[in-house]
Amino acid sequence: MVEEAPAPGMTDSRREEIGAAAVAAARAIDYSGAGTVEFIVDAAEEGANGPFYFMEMNTRLQVEHPVTEFVTGLDLVEWQLDVANGLPLPLEQPDIQLDGHAIEARLYAEDPERDFLPAPGHVVAFDVPVCGEGVRVDSGVCSGDDIAVSYDPMIAKVIAHGADRAEAIARLDCLLGELVCAGPTTNQAFLRRVITHPAFQSGDLDTGFISSYAPELVPCRVGLPDGVLPAVVWHFFYQRQAGCVAQARRRGEGNSPWSTTDGWRANIARREPLRFRDGDTEIALTLIYEADGVSLLLPDGTVTNIVADSRNWAVYSAGNTLLAVSGGAQYRLERVVVVDEASVRSAASGGLNAPMPGKVVNITVAAGDTVSKGETLMVLEAMKMEHAITAPGDGNVVALFFAEGEQVPEGAALLQLEALED
Repeated sequence: MVEEAPAPGMTDSRREEIGAAAVAAARAIDYSGAGTVEFIVDAAEEGANGPFYFMEMNTRLQVEHPVTEFVTGLDLVEWQLDVANGLPLPLEQPDIQLDGHAIEARLYAEDPERDFLPAPGHVVAFDVPVCGEGVRVDSGVCSGDDIAVSYDPMIAKVIAHGADRAEAIARLDCLLGELVCAGPTTNQAFLRRVITHPAFQSGDLDTGFISSYAPELVPCRVGLPDGVLPAVVWHFFYQRQAGCVAQARRRGEGNSPWSTTDGWRANIARREPLRFRDGDTEIALTLIYEADGVSLLLPDGTVTNIVADSRNWAVYSAGNTLLAVSGGAQYRLERVVVVDEASVRSAASGGLNAPMPGKVVNITVAAGDTVSKGETLMVLEAMKMEHAITAPGDGNVVALFFAEGEQVPEGAALLQLEALED
């Protein structure tokens, strides 16, 4: 998820030893071309300078090559092409000097709160800030693209360079805070928590870092941050108003009172109930139309200004889904529409749904089988990972809706269970 160079805490002499071992491995097989040799360090006693062991060699540049490019000032892709064309390397090893520090964060379509399951989906908005000195974003994704289930879920590489490690971290954190990727669930906010964690900033790192600090890196969310509800309602209100005005003008009825969206009612206060869903939690709100503007009645009884209290959030929409984004964090709210809700209730009769888009690779039950709580019923594969669908309780399999080898979209009902009578 995060790569950096030089390795924090590693001495120059140990770095030279590892480099010499990598060169020896390449020479042993008469290797020619760009390649990446991986080692792992046993940090139990000497930290970054403990014993190191060969892991593997990849016959290519790897995802993290931009950090090497930043600290050396070299274009490794250009070198790779030159060598492939039979040209000699333009520099000798002693000519290559390290300058400063570089860190790269991999922006993935994955959900840290669900054990980093892939979360492919539609990219509603992808906005990269203007990259100044010492920062870059490598990506092939644009607004309107889809992160497909068939490929690695990486969206972008976000890289920063600084005179020292602290400056590189600060620049990377700023860049991650300004970049917008609305739509699929991503690890963007998680990455910011990683690189700003005191242990990371002090260089106290090992392969158990995430599990050691999981409660801080993946905190349990309770409710929504201040400003999210006003921002979402303001976006919905503005978009609806603009849509009504545009439609009226197309019909030549721009001044018609029937095209207004000011909540007018005869002889009663101008109020409009709205319902949204945050995951499994339904939120009831009320728009209050007044002479000097529109206010919002929140579930706790407080009234807020939907314009003034939403300025820290940008909101994007796709159908009835509204995405509030700020500082790398994203909150997804679904507008509850009465007609849609009735349809959902009629279809939700004990089904088990796909937690992500994927391919059905194994079905272990058949219609009519009796299953026990926790028993694996079906296995989905997505982005090189398998996910077992298990029985939430004892029951009978009523129906299977997909066969092995078929692709399933996220949220699709996979099979239907009928609970056993007590």
